[in-house]
Amino acid sequence: SSGRILEEKQPSKNKNKVVDENIAYEISDILSDNNAKIRGYGSVRSIFDNPDHPYAVKTGTTSDYRDGWTVGYTPSLVGGVWVGNNDNAAMNTGYGSLSASPIWRAFMDRALEGAPREEFSRPSSIADGTIDKLSNKISSGGSNSVKDIFAPWQMPTEKGGYTKIKIDKLTGHRAKDGC
Repeated sequence: SSGRILEEKQPSKNKNKVVDENIAYEISDILSDNNAKIRGYGSVRSIFDNPDHPYAVKTGTTSDYRDGWTVGYTPSLVGGVWVGNNDNAAMNTGYGSLSASPIWRAFMDRALEGAPREEFSRPSSIADGTIDKLSNKISSGGSNSVKDIFAPWQMPTEKGGYTKIKIDKLTGHRAKDGC
């Protein structure tokens, strides 16, 4: 609390990587995508959306509602919060992540107060691409096209899409004209 550094990590001289930098970036990109959190947390302005500091976040709740957690990071700070009852009883509030998330956000905001904005470092080998979301092939355009990022070995090479056909509900075969 006094600002005195108790422990500081020094860069390792070991050049072994735990995970490929492309995969690490893709995970950070997924976990920091606020649009992906709309279903669980509401509008794009969710509790994890901070224009000053992009947060990569994962939440969780045990199936019996005994534990809830939120773990997230920026390029320079990691924080995690657990909520639950000390007697291991189920929580009355349901999803514990909804209880842990505001605590986590308050900690991260306070810890990063006044710090410069940091972006997740995108490797030069990551490529942008547009694919057909149904076939996972290079898109030829249309309403099923989605933009995504790809590590070099993930980029689709085959072009294509899909063809919508009508099926006769009675026979299960392709519907004939006028069916």
